[in-house]
Amino acid sequence: MTNGDKQPAAGNSSLGEQMQELIVRYRHGQGLTQEELIWCVFYDHQPDAEKARTLDPKGFESKLRGLKRLEGGKSDSPQKRTCAPYLTSMGYSGEQITQFFLGKPLPNLSAPEATVADSPQPVFEVPKSRNNIFHYLHRLIEKPLGRDQEWQQLCNFLSDAPGFQWLQIAGVGGQGKSRLAWELITRAHEMGWAAGPLTFQPGTQFDRWQSWQPNRPHLLIVDYVVGREPEIKTVLDALKVRSAEFQHPVRLLFVERQPWDGRPLVAINEPKSEKSSDKLEIGGLAEWFIELADDDEGEDLLAYRSPDNNGQVFLKKLLPRDLVDIVRQVAAHFGTELTLESDAIAAQLEHIDKEGRPLYAYFLGKILADDPSAENLNREGLLDKVIERDFKDRWKRVYDQPKPALDSDPEALKLAVIATMAQGVDSKTLASAGIIPHPDSATRRTALVITDGDTRSSAHGVIFDIPPLLPDILGEWFVLSALDHHGLCPERILQAAQIKPKPLSAFMQRLTQDFFDHRITQQLLNIEINPGPYWEALKDVAVDISRKYINGRQALPGWVITLLEQVPADKQGEALALMGVAHFYGLTGTIDYEKAFAATQEAAQANNITAMHNLGIFYHNGFGVEQDLAKGTQWFIQSAEAGYADAMDNLGSSYRSGQGIEKDLDKAFYWFSKGAQSGSLYAMNNLAQCYETGLGVAADTAQARYWYEKAADQGFSAAMINLAKMFEQGSDGKTDLEATVHWLEKAAATGDSTAMYKLGNLFERHHGPDYDQAERWYKNADAAGHPDAKLRLGLFYSKPEVAKPAQAEDWFTQAAHLGDVNAMAALGYFYCHQNPPDRANAIAWYSQAAKAKHAGAVNQLVELLLQGDEADQAQGLYWLEQAAETGNTDAMYNLGVCYQNGQGVAPDLEAAYRWYEKATQSKYQHKPAQDMLRQLKLMNGLVGKTNVITKSNRLFSIALEHVWYARPPLSGDWQDLTNIELEQYQAALNCALDTAQLDSAVAHHQCNAVRRLPLSFYPGFDLLDIQWLQADPLRVKYCCVLAGAKGGAVLEGHAHFIHAFNPQHLDLTRDEAAPIAYLNFFCAFDRQKKDRFQLVTNVDELNWPTNSKIKIPETLRQSLHPIRYVSGQFNNEGRQRYQALVLWQKSLLQCEFNVHEDGEITMEASTTLFKNLPVSLTRYQGAFR
Repeated sequence: MTNGDKQPAAGNSSLGEQMQELIVRYRHGQGLTQEELIWCVFYDHQPDAEKARTLDPKGFESKLRGLKRLEGGKSDSPQKRTCAPYLTSMGYSGEQITQFFLGKPLPNLSAPEATVADSPQPVFEVPKSRNNIFHYLHRLIEKPLGRDQEWQQLCNFLSDAPGFQWLQIAGVGGQGKSRLAWELITRAHEMGWAAGPLTFQPGTQFDRWQSWQPNRPHLLIVDYVVGREPEIKTVLDALKVRSAEFQHPVRLLFVERQPWDGRPLVAINEPKSEKSSDKLEIGGLAEWFIELADDDEGEDLLAYRSPDNNGQVFLKKLLPRDLVDIVRQVAAHFGTELTLESDAIAAQLEHIDKEGRPLYAYFLGKILADDPSAENLNREGLLDKVIERDFKDRWKRVYDQPKPALDSDPEALKLAVIATMAQGVDSKTLASAGIIPHPDSATRRTALVITDGDTRSSAHGVIFDIPPLLPDILGEWFVLSALDHHGLCPERILQAAQIKPKPLSAFMQRLTQDFFDHRITQQLLNIEINPGPYWEALKDVAVDISRKYINGRQALPGWVITLLEQVPADKQGEALALMGVAHFYGLTGTIDYEKAFAATQEAAQANNITAMHNLGIFYHNGFGVEQDLAKGTQWFIQSAEAGYADAMDNLGSSYRSGQGIEKDLDKAFYWFSKGAQSGSLYAMNNLAQCYETGLGVAADTAQARYWYEKAADQGFSAAMINLAKMFEQGSDGKTDLEATVHWLEKAAATGDSTAMYKLGNLFERHHGPDYDQAERWYKNADAAGHPDAKLRLGLFYSKPEVAKPAQAEDWFTQAAHLGDVNAMAALGYFYCHQNPPDRANAIAWYSQAAKAKHAGAVNQLVELLLQGDEADQAQGLYWLEQAAETGNTDAMYNLGVCYQNGQGVAPDLEAAYRWYEKATQSKYQHKPAQDMLRQLKLMNGLVGKTNVITKSNRLFSIALEHVWYARPPLSGDWQDLTNIELEQYQAALNCALDTAQLDSAVAHHQCNAVRRLPLSFYPGFDLLDIQWLQADPLRVKYCCVLAGAKGGAVLEGHAHFIHAFNPQHLDLTRDEAAPIAYLNFFCAFDRQKKDRFQLVTNVDELNWPTNSKIKIPETLRQSLHPIRYVSGQFNNEGRQRYQALVLWQKSLLQCEFNVHEDGEITMEASTTLFKNLPVSLTRYQGAFR
């Protein structure tokens, strides 16, 4: 080297420190030679200090050229990817770096052009590149995968508009925020900008912001805001003041997890809702953002946010395909080509991390490179393996020996834990403060190996600085694991780490975000904190930590409550708003709506717009205050007009429903639109519904889909479900089940149990059906807490296609024990219909459901009880009366049936009539009750109950000469009546027509002929067949009347009437022919069945067309026979079996019927004799044929 005084020392100097010193000198205007630059580049490729020290300066360039030859002159190589960040930070362009790695020498660096004396330029921090591949500087993967949209937004941020603007990259830890920021630095350098992370270290930080005039466009990066708010605010205040004077663009990029607008980093684990009025908000600006602003509203800062994307690029979860690509590329870097199926890798990643973070894909790739068969890893297991693997590699590199146990040196482990929690510590300072014993060199070196520190000596001698283990998530897990498994005392470690209170508080904030539910995290958060520097530092993160507790619905630690109560006056609004939510959910000890209301009201009166919104919810729902919809809506108005997006949504909902304000769909649409444009996901969803349904605006499917997708893209599961519904219903009647499944699966990935349940339902009904998938999604929905999933699983396993009764019983029982009334009823049905039936269990579960007012269970329970002994029947009647008194129309109907049939009570047709009538008077107009009421009226007319009918005086007469144009409705010994014989039936016929209200139907017809069939099974009653004739034009129709001495009834084809009439009048034991005649009669006048049939006893009853060229086959003629007795006796079995021929559709069947003594008819078996006969059944229209 030419400038020997600048040559790195060959002794104890750290190459990394020397490199940074050279860069700092360059930035302060001191030029570097090309050889000094090569030294810096070579450092990244020759980390072995012992070998490096043996090289003379002139050997560096030849060694570097040798490395280039090994790469074959590639323009894209590991060397370029590693060195490029340092070269760009020194001012070399991307083209110069590319040419350098193709063999062209770099031009000598010189200092930047001198600027005016009063305007020096900021100094940028150059991060150390560690050996850890997970560090963003390593750039193991050339391009961040799956971030094209976010990258474009970041590139747009580098606009040429002069003045100051800021933008934030937000997202959970491990999403690649720092990597994207570093890529943007590289892009800015290629554009000729000055770019890099700002340093806030004493002695190196820039202190001329108040007078600064940039000499070219600048991109300033602030990575980690929390804990450095005062220093950052100093910079921001100056940039805001001087923005108008800047002649070049000045852009500041915040790299911070918590979005500046305070939205949750991940979805809140609570039942999802499409209405923002269903839950209190804990939103509002992030605490760090308020610290940087001049007031709680942050208006001074918001004026300078990037206009294109609301000042924020939020990194959402990566798609599975991108994560899988990362895993494969990382494994390939370590020499392993994975043969695992992509679906298997994606499933493993989903099991490890549901947030789709690339960092976990890096971790998994490294582990699979070692062991491609590794499977069933959870997040904790993966992190353990990564820590163990990295420690092993670093120990081997430093000591060239197999690694010892991580806790083989407890003091070194303790030192590494403290360093990670405090974001780096000086071990000498710790020892001087008495926090740890003075560590020997071996302990320090072991701690450095654990945290991936530089184990080489520096120019100043021994290294005492112990860095934190990075990345953050890995460091956090290392701390938790060390405290959980290696005998370290959390209380003592936390006390020791308080030597750096602000970094420790920031660590606790991140730990809360990433591992909130871990036992050690909770233990650390619940350690009593004494007043002091750490207590003061916690004030900066207490609000964010309390949000995490409130999101998780967990009780707040005492110190958090105390800090929220002690915040300065300018932050009381935010703290009071949070306390209101905490009291509401009982997170301060007990649920207290009055305290919640009081705190929220005080916060609202202090102009906290989140509290204004929440106060509106309190008034709307009557929480802690008398319900007042108008006042609630007024608070929504105040919050909405102050800019709170979810208040805009609730105000739109108020206008839509007319609650608390006059209904106005146009204004509802306006506020939904404004809320959506302000970022409310609820409002986006509601705006989409407006466009979908035409509410307050012309229906527009494209706009509806746009807004659903906009909300869905930001993780709003209700919008995803609505999108799925749109695709399932389809446009123009065309469904898209693939898109439906896609959106439901995306919603399910957020943890939405409704989406999981709908997926189960979709796979059960459509999409195959695919019962395996349906079962999986129903179980996922249950695990996610869907209230109906257990019941649905029981019903699913009960399906004949699935048929797993033991599992059905188990799921029904689980749901029933949790109080699901429908599951209780389902269990009753299950036990009632299993083989053999379990009557006792069925009654027990039906009774449980009946006590909970389940109408269907009451009906089923009664049916069971009425089949039992007298005690059961009395109990059944009790349940019916209880249900009927509460307005259950089914119960009213069944009570009527009981009184009519004498089940559990003495027969009482008048009581039956009253209950049927009551059921029909409900708003549902119970159809079966209407039918039964009509049949009772007909029967009352038949038996002469004149209190329910009106007599008419129509005179029936028969034409002296008449012709029958159709055969009788059933076979038998029919007799034509004369007018003299008809006299005895005049009252019966008038009664029948009046009761059936058929006068108008025969107003223009003449009674032309009447024939009679005596009915032996109904003693004292005859069947009359009436032929009605209209002369001009000639029309003929028939009806049948059951006539007795006191009245008559038109037979309308209802079995209800026959069953109601049978108990008091049927006698099947009079003679052997009575059951046969009754079977013939019943089948002829039970016409309400969907598959109606007709008995046939002779050729004339076949309805064979007279003009048919096809004659009746002789085999058919020979097959016809009258009804035959088969077996059985009423006095022994209560039934007799008969064989009869049945015409059904166009087939002739031979069937066996059971005729029960009480008149019930059941079919047992059937055999088809002839098909496709040119015949048809007799046609009926109401009572007429």
